[in-house]
Amino acid sequence: MRADDATSAAITALIDETYRQIAAGEDTYATFSHADMSVAGSELGELHYGPGDVSMLVRGAQMQGLSFVRDTVMVWQEGDVAWAQILGKVVTKVGDSSVSSDYWTTAVFVRDGSAWHWRYWGGSEPTTH
Repeated sequence: MRADDATSAAITALIDETYRQIAAGEDTYATFSHADMSVAGSELGELHYGPGDVSMLVRGAQMQGLSFVRDTVMVWQEGDVAWAQILGKVVTKVGDSSVSSDYWTTAVFVRDGSAWHWRYWGGSEPTTH
């Protein structure tokens, strides 16, 4: 079922903080620190498991000048598990300018006590056929 307002706000804040960390070039190991954290990117074979592997993926994206901008977040929740559909863009900085492409992601979060934490992040670039 759709998450309540407080959960939606907490998940959206976590997404925004994560995207800020990525854009700022900050270390995201703590953000993605759970042993079961995994990422599936939009490229063939882009599968990463565990905090070390995921953090190296993020660091590589940062070195390429990639960052993420969210437009719309929709959150669902059942108990201590929530998942979100994040519609937005991936932005590539090229010199003094940037290029953006639509980028849609799905994320899974688990509540541990009073805080939500990432468990999965999967992305894709929508295309038309």
